[in-house]
Formats: sequence, structure tokens, C-alpha cells
Amino acid sequence: MWRVRWASRRLSTATLEKQYQRMTAREHVLLRPEMYVGPLQVQERTLWVWDDVKKRIVCRDVKYVPGLLKIFDEILVNAADNQARDQPRAAKMSYIDVKINAKKGEICVENDGSALPVAIHPAEMIYVPELVFGHLLTSSNFDDERERFTGGRHGYGAKLVNIFSNSFDVRVYDASRKLEFHQLFTDNMMNRSDPQVKDRSEKGSKSSWTRITFRPDLKRFLLDDIDADILSLMQRRVVDIAACNPRLDVRLNGRSLKVPSLADYIALHAGLDASEFASINVNKQWQLAVGPTSSGRFESTSFVNSVATMRGGSHVDAVVAQIRHYLSGVVEKELRRSGSSTPRIKDFLHVFLICTVANPAFESQTKEMLTTPANTFAKHATLSHSALEAIRFNTKIVDNILTAAEKRSREILKKTDGRKLKQVLVPKLEDANWAGGRNAAQCCLILTEGDSAKALAVSGLSVLGRDRFGVYPLRGKLLNVRDASASQIADNKELLYLKQILGLQTGKKYTDVSELRYGQVMLMADQDHDGSHIKGLVINMIHNFWPDLLRIPGFLTQFVTPIVRCRKGDREKHFFTLPDYEAWRARHTDWKAKYYKGLGTSSAAEAKEYFSHLGQHRVSFKWGPRKEDDDLIDLCFKADRSDDRKEWLAQIKPGTSIDYSKGAVTFSDFVNRELILFSMADNIRSIPSLADGLKPGQRKILYACFKRNLSQEIKVAQLAGYVAEHTAYHHGEVALCNTIVGLAQNFVGSNNINLLEPSGQFGTRHAAGQDAASSRYIFTRLMPWTRDIFVASDDKLLKSTVEDEMVIEPEFYVPTIPMVLVNGSTGIGTGWSSNIPNHCPLQIISRLRKMISGRKSTDDLFPHYRGFAGRMSRRPSPAGLLTDGVIRILDDRRTVEILELPIGRSTTSYKEYLDSLLVSGSITSHEAHHTDERVRFVVRLSKQAATDALTKDDLLKMFRLRSALSLTNMVLFDVGGCLRRYDSVDGILDEFVQLRRQFYKRRKQILEDELIEQLETLHNRLRFIEAVASDKLVIRGRRKAQLVDELDRQKYRLRNGSFDYLLGMPLLSISQDKLDSLRAEHSACSAELDTLKSRTIDEMWLADLDRLEKAIVEEAPHWSSVNTSDEHDDAAQTETSSSAKKRPGRKTTKAVVGAKRPAKSKRTRKAK
Repeated sequence: MWRVRWASRRLSTATLEKQYQRMTAREHVLLRPEMYVGPLQVQERTLWVWDDVKKRIVCRDVKYVPGLLKIFDEILVNAADNQARDQPRAAKMSYIDVKINAKKGEICVENDGSALPVAIHPAEMIYVPELVFGHLLTSSNFDDERERFTGGRHGYGAKLVNIFSNSFDVRVYDASRKLEFHQLFTDNMMNRSDPQVKDRSEKGSKSSWTRITFRPDLKRFLLDDIDADILSLMQRRVVDIAACNPRLDVRLNGRSLKVPSLADYIALHAGLDASEFASINVNKQWQLAVGPTSSGRFESTSFVNSVATMRGGSHVDAVVAQIRHYLSGVVEKELRRSGSSTPRIKDFLHVFLICTVANPAFESQTKEMLTTPANTFAKHATLSHSALEAIRFNTKIVDNILTAAEKRSREILKKTDGRKLKQVLVPKLEDANWAGGRNAAQCCLILTEGDSAKALAVSGLSVLGRDRFGVYPLRGKLLNVRDASASQIADNKELLYLKQILGLQTGKKYTDVSELRYGQVMLMADQDHDGSHIKGLVINMIHNFWPDLLRIPGFLTQFVTPIVRCRKGDREKHFFTLPDYEAWRARHTDWKAKYYKGLGTSSAAEAKEYFSHLGQHRVSFKWGPRKEDDDLIDLCFKADRSDDRKEWLAQIKPGTSIDYSKGAVTFSDFVNRELILFSMADNIRSIPSLADGLKPGQRKILYACFKRNLSQEIKVAQLAGYVAEHTAYHHGEVALCNTIVGLAQNFVGSNNINLLEPSGQFGTRHAAGQDAASSRYIFTRLMPWTRDIFVASDDKLLKSTVEDEMVIEPEFYVPTIPMVLVNGSTGIGTGWSSNIPNHCPLQIISRLRKMISGRKSTDDLFPHYRGFAGRMSRRPSPAGLLTDGVIRILDDRRTVEILELPIGRSTTSYKEYLDSLLVSGSITSHEAHHTDERVRFVVRLSKQAATDALTKDDLLKMFRLRSALSLTNMVLFDVGGCLRRYDSVDGILDEFVQLRRQFYKRRKQILEDELIEQLETLHNRLRFIEAVASDKLVIRGRRKAQLVDELDRQKYRLRNGSFDYLLGMPLLSISQDKLDSLRAEHSACSAELDTLKSRTIDEMWLADLDRLEKAIVEEAPHWSSVNTSDEHDDAAQTETSSSAKKRPGRKTTKAVVGAKRPAKSKRTRKAK
């Protein structure tokens, strides 16, 4: 039994000894070589190698052992490191001599310069060369406090070469001591000879040198000899060392290798043209060359302190990031013109980089990738603007990117190509029976504007038949393909279906229609401006992809229907354009007109009538002078030609229209005489008038509210219906409801003075007003101050417009103050856009008072947003403003409160930004504590962010709490109806004051005329009553004609051509009470007239301003706390709590960034 137990113990002990072992460092290197030198197995890769016959670096497939190449590299880099280790007083290093004897399997590397001291190490008691070359973890690179620019780091280097060699011979000559050291290591550093030290005082060299000769243990690398592939890689590394150290004489097997510059190094590469690379000397430590890659993927050849970083690293990433950022901006701008998407910029770069980095860190001992943080060498790696421009203009990189993008776009679009098939499956297509067949060229595809127009066309086909005619309805407006990306175009179903229906193929040039499913396309759109735009978009699509089709006679036509049909008895007249009708109507006012704004207005019977006379309604497009037509189509739809569109629109003349009676129009005529009207209408819809600050839709709503005297609440949806009914509104009521909601909104960043009252949920700042309730559930009415802004006395002075035989809203209103400055405006039209910030109404009133009285202000009015708690400051270039939110740093220095956002930022979108900071690790948490009007985020910073972002600018930048407001794009329609850019707010004020004065002058004159008329009427009534009462005028028993003659003889005044205002008075009018009342009324009217005559127009305006100011302050008390001075101080404001008492239970605020000074109250200003 004891024997069994003893045997069991012996077995257990033996297992433990085998399972748990301790090795020496040398044994571990040999057991796990991949940790130190890389794999010891043969690998096959495509690499740049040295061709000793061609004396060039060539790219080819090679089989090599990474570990063997690495130990050669360790000795080579160790020799190059000696240059960096040279002491100032020591002899400077001048050469590296490399000899490779592939047959013998022997390598020798020698260099001069500073050498290891041939002396006994005082602590280790052995010679220093033996310590450094024969013992692991020994080095001069362990002092991290000292900057070193060597490739060595961990103390393995040359020892690894020793361990993986059969023999490792070390010879060192120390010139300062005149001693030569020699020692031989064998059997993988297992054995070593005794060091031999000789005195060379008599024959010694003047400079020190080191010579390492070793024979790799090829059997460990599973090799019999150093074959041609490994030899070519070793030779290439020697060439690399020559390029990295151009000051040294680098020799390979007795031949000197001269590589004076990085450009010369690139020139050694077969297949690379150094002239195609931009060579940049970033500084003394960094040399860069960038050129186009030919492989279709990113390529880099980089060296750090002579170490070949085959897998790049932070140094390569640092320069590539700058290049990519710069070229992205250039390329994206170019691709926006072609509509192509931006490819990956990096894939088009071939980078060569030689640099030195202090105390470099690598991913592993193999040193294939630099991991030193980029911020430690950022100042050396920063590329200048001129360097980036050299890469752009001196290489073909940008051209290659653009070519690849266009190719990719074509490939994407090719996937959606159509073919000439007999049948295609497209929703809502009414296909012609002959489409795609042998008679396809006779077929015509009718493209209609929507389903209702399709119904009209289908009704017409009962006349023409279905063999040759197909119908397809377009859903809304076609995509503008000229600046769209390939993916946008490929994802657009309308374009996809059109290609399928017509059989169109991307990139194909069509000289005839034989390969198409239809030989003709006929556009059938409404005869309004939007219909013209739809036709233009179809033309733009064809011109962009298949321009030759537009040159084929008869390929593209349009079906025109009357926009107005006039009747007089049994006579009928049609008009195809509004300008033609309006010119005719001025001479013929007794005809009854019916407007056909949409094709859906026409009945099925009228559709059959149209198609029965197809020749009268079909108008062909024909190609005019090629250059003119091409350019005009491009001008209308190319995004970057807005300046050209401004000039184009400036040429429009009143009465511009197109003549459809000729049966054909050129594309240039269509653009210049029809599409231009849409563009102008687009601007009118999008850009407000200086006079009233309103766009047409807003003006219609205001007109309808005044007409209805909207003092009682009404549903927004009902008001929209009333507006559409009474103002000839021809667009969707959803847009009208949205406009009504916009006029009533009063959250921060919306209206300073809302003209309509919001009763219900009209939207909040949290979603920029997009969170309004449905128009069926919210109510509105006129705000009390609206009629103080748009005074009713001015209504009769305004010029009304007429549409659909209906008198509707005026051309513009003339408010008491310039509302375009009060509520601001943004809009994008055709060729023009507008951006005007909000201003304080009370400051505007103050400024107007000064202007009325002839006083001047020194400063321009400063923008103001009601309820905004942040700070605004001037930005000198470009002229404009900066708006800052408010952020508070709390006591713990890691928590901040965001109490206001910059203008234009909603809390919902801002929360998404905070979420992104959470993901990136810049913050650790955020909480929302908002009210419906106020913003409050509580954010916890990460430790690093708290350290980096404690200054005002850093906080604002990190949290994106700064936005810009432009003052350089204040575009408005002036009083004459022309678009004009205003350079300053004062320019707008000056023109408004001139207009407003004219209207006050007219108002006063009309009021005087009305009072005189009223006074004359009262006077005549008094005479009449007194005459009747005294029997001077006998009425009883007389006929009306006799009374009229009598009144005429007695010089009574006619009113509206009759005396009914006298003869029609009730019997009680001759009573004494009525007589006394009339006399009092006459006296009052006379006094009012005298008062009016004595008042100047300036006094009238000042009275209106006083009334308005009172209404604003009474209705919205918060305005009373605003500084009404029109002077502005935009000095920086930062508050601290150092002087404030801490409130119990609350954290004390350390700083407030972006808060504005509280305004002084009226009481405080008066006291002062």
C-alpha cells in the first residue's frame, strides 16, 4: 500500500514539473520567436525588393521568412542608430558598410562614429560590448526622460540576432582608449569565447568603429541558404537605410549607394514616376512625398528613425488625415457639380514618409507599426496650406478621384437601365399597345402632372385610341438630376420608371428612336408656373443624361390646354398664358372668364374636345442654336450658377409670355419666356417685401383675417378654407395651415411679434415649431396689436390685386413699423436667397422717432430675439453676428448646466448632439430639465474633457453653443417689385421711412377729404331739416322729381349723384332732438377737421407709434424689461459667483459663459 502511494506521488510531481516550467530569457526567445522577431515560417507576399541587375526597386511576389529579415534589420537599424547616438565632440559617423555572402550564409555590418567603450562595466564587471551584445535587456535606450531618436527601445535588438545565429562575431574599436575588442558567440548565444582586448596605440584608427559578422541559424528558419528572394529584401533594406540617412556613405558589397533625396528614392522604384509625386520637406525631421496610387488602394512606404514601418502607424495617419480633410473639401465641391458621391479619398493616395520621432513606441518588437500618440509629434507633422495645394495641383490625385467617382456613378445608374421590351411592369402606367414593338417609333408617351391629369389624358384616349398612346403620371416634381448623387438618382423611383418605360440606357448616345419603346414624349402639365417647372425638370433630366434626344425633331412635345376660357353669348375664346389674357381683358371687360389652373378643372367632355383637335394643342420643342440652348438649360438647374440666374432674372420684362400659336418653340424660348416666370414666381413666394415683411401666402392670410374682422377664435383649418375661398389661393391647404401656424408662433427664435394669437399647441422651441398640433385642434384670431401695426385707415390707400376675376389682397401693406426687421425672414428662391435677423420692436420704434424728428443714431440697429437669454456679439468678417448659448460650470468642475442654445438650434437636435458626445466619451451623462420656454441640460463631463475644456471658448466650441447670423444677405423686394440686396439695417429703414411718409401724406389727404365730405353732408342735412321745419321747403304733396329740381335750385350738394341722403331721411330727423344732435355732430366734425389740418404727418406717425408701443407693452409685459435704446453694447460678458452667497442645498455656479447682462428696467432708467 505504501508503495502505491509513493508511486502516485512521484507521478504527480513529474506532471507538475512538466506543466509548470521556468525558462531563461534566451530559452523563451527560442521557444516563442514570433513574439520577438516574427514568424519563422516561409510566407508569400507581394513586396518591393531590390533587383541587383536592374539596380531598381521592383514590386514582385516573394517567398521569405519574416523572422530572418527582422534579425538582419535589427543589426542594420542598430548601425543607423549610431548616428543619432553620436556625441557632439565625438568623431561624426560617416559610413555603414554591409556585406552579404549568400553562399556562405554570412552577413557583416560595419559602421564608424561613436562606439561602445572598451572598458569594464563597474557594476556588472564585464566588458561593455559583451554586456550589450551578449546579455538580453541591456541597452542605452532605457532612459525615457531623455529624448532619443533611435529605432531601439526594449534592449533586445542585437541580442536577438545573436540568439538566432550559429556564430556572432563582435569587433569594436574604441578610438578614445586605443583598444580593440573581439568576442565570438556561437550556438545561439549559448557559448562565447573569452573577450580579447588589444592595444592599438601605434596602429589604431583615428575614429572608432563597430563590426558585426554573423551567420544566421538557417535551420531554425527552415532554410538551407539565403535564397534570392530573401537576399533581394535585405538589399532593399540597405537601400532604405541609404535613403533615410543621405549624409552617410552606405555601401553594399563594396558598392556605394547614393540616395540624396526622397524624390531620388521614389525614382528607384520601377513603375513609379517621381515627377507624379509632390515632394514636401515638412521640416528637417519630416520628409513627405504624395502621389497617385495605381493599385486602387492606399499604399504607404514609411520609416521612423530608419525603422521600416511596413504597416504604417500614427505618423502616416497624421499626415494622411490632413491630406484627406483638405482634398475632401476640394473633391466634394467638384462632385456637387456632377452629382457624384465622394469616394474614399485615402484609397487614391500613395505616401512616402521619412521621419524622426522622439522616443518612438511600436506595436511590438517587430516594429511594423508606430503607436506613439500623434499629439507628441503634431508640431512636426503639420502640413502647410502651400504643401496641401502642391498635392492638389502637382499630382493627378484629384483627377483620379473625380474619374473614379464618375465611373462609379455610371455603374450605379447602369443597374437601372431600361431595354426595348414589349411589356414592362410599372405601377400606374397605361402602356401603349405598340410600345416596345416594331411600331414603337410611332408611339407617344404622355407624361402628366399627377393622377388627375392622367384621368384627363385617359379620357382623351377614347378619341385617339390606345395603340399609339401611353400615359404615365408623374408624382409631384421630378428630381433635379443635375446636382444629385448617383445613389439619389438610382433610388428615385420616378427616374427608374421613366428609364424602364422609355427603354433608356445610361451613357448611350441616341441619334434616332429606333432603340426606344416610345418614339415621342409629350408633356401634359398644368398651365401655371409649377407646371412650367415640371416641364423644365423633365427637359433637364433628358438634357443631363441623353442630350442628343432633344436634338431629334419631334421627340419632345407638350400638350397645352387653355388657362382661361372666355365666353360671351355663344362666342368663346381661349388663352394659353395669363399675360396674353390680361392684355386682352384690358380691352374686353364684358366677357365671362373661367380659370383652368389645373388640368383637373377640365371635364371629360373638354378632354375629348382637346384631343379631337390634337394639332392645336400639341406644341413641339425644337433645338435652336446649340450653345445657347445647352447653356440656358444648365443655367436654370445648376446649383453653382446662382449669380448667372440673378442676371437672367434681371432681364425679365413686363408681359413676358410664350406664343404657342406657332406650333413649336425653341428650348431657349421656353426657358426665357416661360420657365423664367416660374423662377420669378418662386422668388415672390420665397422672399418678402420690404414694405410689409410678408410673403404672398402670409399676406393672403392677413387680408382674409382683416376682411373677416377676426376678433373671435376660429380653427386654423377653418381659417385656411376661408383664406383659400376669398384670396384665389391655388396651392395645398396644408401649406396654408403651416403658414397660419407660423404667423402665430412666439417661442424663442420665432416671431418677436406674432400677428395671430396661438390658442393651443402651436409648436415650441424644442422642435423648432415642428411639434404643433393638427390644424383641426388649434384656434387662432388676430392679436390686439395687429391692427395697431396695420392701421385700418391705410386699407383704402392700398392697391388691390385681381385674380380669377376676384379682388383680393393688396400688392403690399404699409405697417406702422418695418415688420421685416421685427420678425426677420429666411427664404430661398431661384438665384436669390434672403436672411434677415429679428430686431426688437421697441428699439425700432425708438429709432423711428429719432428719424422722424431728424436726429441721427451712431450705430446700426442690433438684432434681438424675444426671450433669448444668450449673448450676441459682432463678427467683423464676414459681417454678421455670433450668438452664444449659456453654459454654467458648477463647483465640482465636472458638471455643467446648459441654460440657453444659440439661435437656430432646437433642443431636440441638440440632445442628439449630446448623445454623440456620450458615445464618444467626452461626457458621461446628460439630463434634460426643460420647461416649454426655457432650456436646461445638466451634463457630466469626463475627466479628460473637464481638464481640456474649462475656458470659455473651449466650452462653447466643445458644446457647439455658438452660431453665426449673416448680415450680408438681406435681400427684399423693394416698393417697385424689384429684388434688391440691402447692405445694412439702416438702408432698409431709410427706404421704409420714405414709403411710410408717402402713405401718411396720402392718408392725411384722404382723411381731410372724407371729413370735408362728411362736414358738407352734415351741413346740407341741417339746411334741409331747418328748411322743412320752417316750411321754406315744402315736401308734402309733391313728387320726387319736383323736390329734386327744388333742391338743385337751392344749391344743395349731390351725393353719389343723387339727393337720396336728404330725401331718404326718416320722419324723426326733423325733430328738435335730431336737429340738436346734427348740430353737435357738425361742430365735432368741424373741430376734427381743424385738428387734422393742424397736425403734420410726422405727428400722425408719432401718435401711431405711441399707440403701438402701448399695445405691445400691455399685451406682452416682458417687453417692458427690454432696453429700448437703439444703441447696443456687445462687450464680452462673463459672470462669476465669487461675490455671491452660497444658497443652502444648491451648488454654487462658478462661471457663466454666454449670458447677457440683465436689461435695466424703465423705472431704473427714469431714476437715473
